[in-house]
Amino acid sequence: MSTQPDTLLTIDGLKTWFDSDEGAVRAVDGVSFAVRRGTTLGVVGESGCGKSMTSLSIMRLVPRPRGRIADGTITYHRDTGTAVEITALDAFGPEMRDIRGNDIAMIFQEPMTSLNPVYTVGDQIMESVRLHQGAAERQARERAVEMLRLVGIPAAEQRIREYPHQLSGGMRQRVMIAIALSCDPSFLIADEPTTALDVTIEAQILELMQSLQQRLGMAIMFITHDLGVIGEMADEVVVMYAGKIVEHAPVLDIFDRPQHPYTQGLLNSRPVIGARRRLAAIEGTVPHLAHLPPGCSFAARCNQAMEVCEREEPAPFAAGTDHTASCWLAEGGAEAGEAASRTGSPAGDTIAGQAPDSAANVGGSRGDRAHESTATAGGGTAAGDALAPARPTGPGFGAQRAGAPAASSGAAAEPGMPAAAAHSGSPGAARQRAPQSAARGVENGGPLLRVTDLKKHFPVHRGLLRRTVGWVRAVDGITFTVGAGETVGLVGESGCGKSTTGRTILRLLDATSGEMLFRSDDSYVDLATVLDRQAMKRVRRRMQIIFQDPFSSLDPRMTVRDIVDEPMRAQKMGAAAVRHERVERLLELVGLNAWQKNRYPHEFSGGQRQRIGIARALAVGPSLLVCDEPVSALDVSVQA
Repeated sequence: MSTQPDTLLTIDGLKTWFDSDEGAVRAVDGVSFAVRRGTTLGVVGESGCGKSMTSLSIMRLVPRPRGRIADGTITYHRDTGTAVEITALDAFGPEMRDIRGNDIAMIFQEPMTSLNPVYTVGDQIMESVRLHQGAAERQARERAVEMLRLVGIPAAEQRIREYPHQLSGGMRQRVMIAIALSCDPSFLIADEPTTALDVTIEAQILELMQSLQQRLGMAIMFITHDLGVIGEMADEVVVMYAGKIVEHAPVLDIFDRPQHPYTQGLLNSRPVIGARRRLAAIEGTVPHLAHLPPGCSFAARCNQAMEVCEREEPAPFAAGTDHTASCWLAEGGAEAGEAASRTGSPAGDTIAGQAPDSAANVGGSRGDRAHESTATAGGGTAAGDALAPARPTGPGFGAQRAGAPAASSGAAAEPGMPAAAAHSGSPGAARQRAPQSAARGVENGGPLLRVTDLKKHFPVHRGLLRRTVGWVRAVDGITFTVGAGETVGLVGESGCGKSTTGRTILRLLDATSGEMLFRSDDSYVDLATVLDRQAMKRVRRRMQIIFQDPFSSLDPRMTVRDIVDEPMRAQKMGAAAVRHERVERLLELVGLNAWQKNRYPHEFSGGQRQRIGIARALAVGPSLLVCDEPVSALDVSVQA
């Protein structure tokens, strides 16, 4: 593909495949786009669509030995005017190591698995600065402190001496951002960089990235499931599905006139402030990337699918200036679809296998564009509702394909699922439900959980003898109740004690003081004083937790089937065949396929691993579910 003078990175026909027993898994299948200096490219799509694998291909960090770049080129254009073909370099040779972390840096999706647990966070920031910038130890330490302050971590001089496990999930994410930005890279890949952050810190991080981008002329590839962040940050947007780009356009075109039904579905999955409606989920799951169906890979989930969609795969059609969409319904695709239905082969003007070389900067500042996008969303009509393209007429463009899924207004609750997990919808609906839920709790004999003056303090040790010199009051005298069928939200910034409260209630941490009464059968049990192991095991069947960091909470040596089955097996719930059938139902409930049960956690994306954690928590049918950032790593369609 041709390049323009301000192009920083070009990807042309990239294919990243994984060898498996079922054939080649096409994680990235023919992706092409260009990133210009000083601009932000947003990449959106569901978990498992190839977003993170595209970024790992750029960094030459594709997992070996099964993963490989099968075809295509990735070219990095230096400021000096020379071009480096990254795909031709040795992935671990000196030239690629010089580019990786210095010229091209990456913020990884899961900070706990990306940070080395045996080194302090300061040492890990200093390592990057000393390796790539040649700084002395004192200079590197000063830079580490400066970066921690930049990303909003308080007491930076103290924090550089702490280890990753001593920080909250949000603080670990900020450390990852500090490492990536420490060498002032010219191209930053941000893979879900604000997923684990609270809203106040998220705003600070986004502002910091924009400030550094303006000061350094840095280009950003921003991977996220948060379309609100895309509206704020991106200049142009790539929408990926099943390893391919299905739509590529300037950011305002994506929000104002989305062409692909998948893009419309993602926009409809967004919560809209003031709208009293349940979120619209996209039915079904991403197809098996080793056995893609003929025609359009989204056809089985599309409520606008037609006969031609099942036969012919649409090439990217020009739908406007710098706007392409791989859909027969897109502007410019209707005539080609009619020709395909008559002749059995695609026709018409297309931009085959090629993304625009560049996209003109849409007028106005990013703040102006964010305001316009928000105003569009806040009008009460999601983009896909009123702006869906009219269905063409002609051979092959008749009635909707029989059996195509209709738009969903919410899934029914799985039997055995706690009521709190089944209650998902608009904030207004939640406010209307709460009194009814609380009333049910009273009718059934009082609240399900009553927490009174709960405290959890951690000692601060110093010196060779590890004397206690102070206390960290992580939880300090909180009181609340949870009724049967009621959802109680616990919000606050990172490090405010939210996760510690949940872990203490489940007795994963012992309370310093306080009372935690949990209704088990017809009587209350004080969780703070239950010391008997068997008694606590019986209670834990009624209480489960969805952990914040999905990867570190899943055993890497166990298959997904064993992970979801383990709590049922521990509680002696039925025969193996019955449990395995329930495992398959739970996987489908959380948006995974039953055939994925024999895979291991490392074979899934971050969002898919979070779904595995949700399935495991639901397995024993608990009456109390503690959800610690349960949808932080999930895309908007799965959240819905």
